[in-house]
Amino acid sequence: GAVFNLTVNGTGFEQGNTVLWNGQSRSTAFVSATQLTATIPTGDIANAGSFPVTVSGRFSRVSNAVNFLVNQPGNLTSLNPSFRDAGSGAFTLTVNGANFLSGATVLWNGQSRTTTFVSATQLTAAITAADVQNAGTAQVSVSQANSTVGPLPFEILTPLTITSLNPSFVTVGSAAFVLTVNGTGFDNTAVVEF
Repeated sequence: GAVFNLTVNGTGFEQGNTVLWNGQSRSTAFVSATQLTATIPTGDIANAGSFPVTVSGRFSRVSNAVNFLVNQPGNLTSLNPSFRDAGSGAFTLTVNGANFLSGATVLWNGQSRTTTFVSATQLTAAITAADVQNAGTAQVSVSQANSTVGPLPFEILTPLTITSLNPSFVTVGSAAFVLTVNGTGFDNTAVVEF
């Protein structure tokens, strides 16, 4: 992550107090007797872990420690399934990735869905029938620890439907012919199976 300002709340702060990150002093600004801010450089959050934050004061006094958690960023690698036909109804979506935390929430077009934490590499989410009612592309992401990872696209396809054939019949032993298939949901990868 980027450099950020950390607000430290407590009591007994004085002008000249210094915020210590993992025992190392950081540029500190006095706000009040109950608040300090410190600039935390990118190097301090380059690795995941739990880092003690303390305040040093006059006479070499040091406050109690409060741990600051740096999470490994999550990421999305795949969805299962990755597509559905429009109007196909509710289903369970499996979201695969890495560094998922308990309490993570799957977002469907930015809206949270009922999510089950399976493991640090897998979540499942209940996708409603309304979510896949119309053809288009939904965006799936994961919200956790005040951040959002993703999105990955989820295709909602127009169902493949044949409405008519032309010709609709031939006589046994007829010559080769071109069959026209009319319907919905076709794209340039469609193949007619006879």
